[in-house]
Amino acid sequence: MLHGLTPGPMLFQENPDFVWTVIASFYVGNVALLIINLPLANLWAKVILVPYKLLYPFILIFCIIGAYSINNQVWDIGVMLLFGVIGYLMKKLDIPMTATVLTFVLGQQIESALVQSLIISQGSWLIFFQRPVSAALMGLVAIILVVGIYSSVKNKRDMLADDLEV
Repeated sequence: MLHGLTPGPMLFQENPDFVWTVIASFYVGNVALLIINLPLANLWAKVILVPYKLLYPFILIFCIIGAYSINNQVWDIGVMLLFGVIGYLMKKLDIPMTATVLTFVLGQQIESALVQSLIISQGSWLIFFQRPVSAALMGLVAIILVVGIYSSVKNKRDMLADDLEV
């Protein structure tokens, strides 16, 4: 979509050269990874044995070098460190990283699709429940939300009960 292509079955007919180039690149990449990783499998396994106290500084150095090399600006290192702190806080507060990343990536597209749907329905939210498939999906989302909230509350209640018993 970023390159003006419309995903779907017509992509194979409208842009076959692009589709087959992408598929061929997957094959080439997999063969290259196979050739590179088979002899190095033992080395990659030994990385696990490196103590974290030695590994973390190297990871930080590589991240700083990578952030700086993008635009050759110290500002990029600051942005990297800021988002590192945000990620650390999210980890400590048990905020799911996947949902946050998906929100940043898909948020604008989801919002524009919502606005388009509401314009088509002249502002009526019933458009999401009129068709059987969309009604079933909305019901499934509601069930998932209720079960998720219930299990979260139950887990916290159980943890508090366990803390009070000790």
